[in-house]
Amino acid sequence: MDVKVSRHAKKRIRQRVHKNWQKAARDAWVNGVPHNELTGKLKKHIDWLFYNEYTAKVTNYKIYNENVYFFGGNVLITLIHLPYKYAALARRLTKQRLSKENK
Repeated sequence: MDVKVSRHAKKRIRQRVHKNWQKAARDAWVNGVPHNELTGKLKKHIDWLFYNEYTAKVTNYKIYNENVYFFGGNVLITLIHLPYKYAALARRLTKQRLSKENK
């Protein structure tokens, strides 16, 4: 599936990720950790964000490295940086997912 990126998301990727916005969006879509693979406090935090902040247009989200990418269908709407206390866990989940896919 081809991932589209909103103007807002392009701006946020450039501000927060510091790399090619097309590659960042595609990597998050393909390699990001989906909602059903999250557990514990990280899942609670992301659910809170999803239901209280981004419910209008967001249909799903994925964790990739230290960011949460919010998608509406196949369009990246925005991304936010995770709080420091969840960053290490998010990096570990991303790494585990990538290693599973490479096997």
